[in-house]
Amino acid sequence: MTTAQGTPGVVDARVVTEGTRLLCYVVLDHGVIADKVGEEAPTRVEDWRFLFDSVYGNDLVLDGDTDVTGFSSAYTREPLSAQDMRDWVTATAERVREYLPKHPRIVEIGCGTGLLLRELAPTSERYAVVDFSASALERLRRSLRHLGLDQIEYHHAAADELPCTLRDFDAVVIAQATQYFPGENYLRRTLTGALSVLAPTGVVYADVRSLPLLETFHVSLEAHRDNGLAAGEVLSAAGQRAAAEDELVVHPAFFRSFADEAGCQATVTPRWGRGSKELTAYRYDALLRLGTVGGPRSAAPWRSWAGEGWSVRRLTEALHGGAAKNLALTGIPHPMLVDDLATHRRLADESGLPGPVPPAGEPVLPADLRSLAAAHSLRVTLDCSRGPDDGTYDAWFTDVPGLLPPPPAPEPYSGPCTSDPVLGEALQQVFSEVVSRLQAALPEARPPVTVIVADRPVPTASDAPDPAAFGSLRVTI
Repeated sequence: MTTAQGTPGVVDARVVTEGTRLLCYVVLDHGVIADKVGEEAPTRVEDWRFLFDSVYGNDLVLDGDTDVTGFSSAYTREPLSAQDMRDWVTATAERVREYLPKHPRIVEIGCGTGLLLRELAPTSERYAVVDFSASALERLRRSLRHLGLDQIEYHHAAADELPCTLRDFDAVVIAQATQYFPGENYLRRTLTGALSVLAPTGVVYADVRSLPLLETFHVSLEAHRDNGLAAGEVLSAAGQRAAAEDELVVHPAFFRSFADEAGCQATVTPRWGRGSKELTAYRYDALLRLGTVGGPRSAAPWRSWAGEGWSVRRLTEALHGGAAKNLALTGIPHPMLVDDLATHRRLADESGLPGPVPPAGEPVLPADLRSLAAAHSLRVTLDCSRGPDDGTYDAWFTDVPGLLPPPPAPEPYSGPCTSDPVLGEALQQVFSEVVSRLQAALPEARPPVTVIVADRPVPTASDAPDPAAFGSLRVTI
């Protein structure tokens, strides 16, 4: 215990055995943790810049004629397939084009290998690329040289420091870049700057990782690796990864709050793709529009997808018969998430810990509802702004031009609006130090160590305390 207590950032600790592993209960010194966060925050952007300069300074990673450099699967740690990336590009481009004129002016923050640029730039009047990686910009210049896209501008700048020459654009696109922001304040500055370069009818689009689904995502990763861990150990490992998440993950409630403060309109929708679930189901699209959106509001009540027994067949029949031309449905399960949520719940039940409640009702891909609406000459508005952790979304069908969806009833949310990548990294350093000190103090054996963050000093009775009584964060290293 003394060894663990000597760790900077730990004010109290107790070590007990659990089978072949050690449980180390720690009470954190939040002042020390805050100091560590303050020291690391200014370097976070530079760390990502260094990484991307290194990645894009190396050889291309090609899948056919598609450059997938920098795009890796969290499940396999191998490059994502060209098909997955084409699906992501198509879904993203379709979403952005909904709000663009025929020959738009676009700013893209974070160009990557230029996959989205190649889709949007050819029809654009002006296309400005902003990236903090000089290697990425130079690589993109070389790869596009033969295409004759003279309307492309290259700007070496951070996302929250857009060049003053950028003005009157139709869209600012932040595709797969928000996750590399160091925190909520940086995201706010970036979105504020993005709004400032728009024309009066412009939009800001962002492809964002989902905070409500973060723990289930990490449970899914641990289950996929199938390391032979017990249920509690899988949840412990997933909790470690979620707590020490080094990317920015955002709750939809953030965009509602930001839009209210900025005087704009926010729309949060599930992604339309059919490919990789980590690029589709565990992310969402956020859209900010300047000004207010006019038009009458639909009086249709929200109807429960599962509670009223809706299915694709019933919906098709209703649309075909013309009886559902102003229909609002809530709680539609996303099929890519159903199995992961069920696994999360099963592991939680086996461990006696709380877990998500898997959604009821027939799962439907958002893309299938779009296709269904189009087949019946209807418009469908998809929405996940409630931020549910059960993998559901809402849909509203109408044939009335200019009619707005019925007023949403977001679930009350008072938790954090984003993850804290800098804090996560600082916590991971503390946990690793605890484990290193404990294992170094042991004469021979090096048993696994689970660090449990307790919210109060742990009693010194002989029996192991109940982990659930002292903190929900179990970190197995």
